[in-house]
Amino acid sequence: MAKEFKKGEHVVYGINGVCLIEDIDIRRLSFDMPQGEYYILKPLASSMSTVFVPCDNEKLCSRMRRVMTKDEIDELLLSVRGKSIDWIEDRKERAAAYREILLRSDKTELLLLIRRLLMQSEELSKVKKKLSASDNEILISAEKTVRDEYAFSLGLCKDDVDCYIRSKIES
Repeated sequence: MAKEFKKGEHVVYGINGVCLIEDIDIRRLSFDMPQGEYYILKPLASSMSTVFVPCDNEKLCSRMRRVMTKDEIDELLLSVRGKSIDWIEDRKERAAAYREILLRSDKTELLLLIRRLLMQSEELSKVKKKLSASDNEILISAEKTVRDEYAFSLGLCKDDVDCYIRSKIES
């Protein structure tokens, strides 16, 4: 299997957000595992962390994607205007489905997930209720993932990302 990414590139890897591919190296991570080639990722949001992704594991490698450019971000924001994903009534099913979106880190799904959870939060606030703790946790994780990538790509501080997103979606 050919390696899709190179040392020194920035990628988004699931809930770890934007990561630097610090190295691609052959390692044995434990005695009971065979030696293999790994992407060695350093999450920008957590400099003390290191993530090892086996180069030959298609499922895990599929969770890595290149960081979007400004043009790609703008195009994506325009494409999701007025869209959202369905609300899943069953709490356990919803948590599983929404966590899978976080893990896949699909850029469109993340925006639609955020929109759905914000819409639900707004509806609940009308009857003086709040999102469940698990829904709120998923919302926070999704927002952080999007905010970190957009701030990195656009050269903005994280606090300015929400305004940027709103300006593109609402204009």
